Amino acid sequence: MWKKLSIGAAGLEITEITSADGVAIGRVKKIKLADKIAALTLLMRHLGLLNDKVKVQGDAENPLTLLVKQLQGTSIKPVANPLPDNDDLAA
Repeated sequence: MWKKLSIGAAGLEITEITSADGVAIGRVKKIKLADKIAALTLLMRHLGLLNDKVKVQGDAENPLTLLVKQLQGTSIKPVANPLPDNDDLAA
């Protein structure tokens, strides 16, 4: 039984309960189980099966780069003949 338990156990703590005069009444056994999900996640990262890091590069596939390229040259261009001011009309 201990061999099967040791596969998933991360720790074992045994405490003996005694009475006021020092006679042993019983034992408390605490078994801490290993976190299998975290172990599998670390294994998958090590083997390259899990990549949760996002890489942002400056290539044409980057949506922000495409947006900046689309917006270049679309600003309001100055007019060749500006409109007269109100002061010019009153004179």
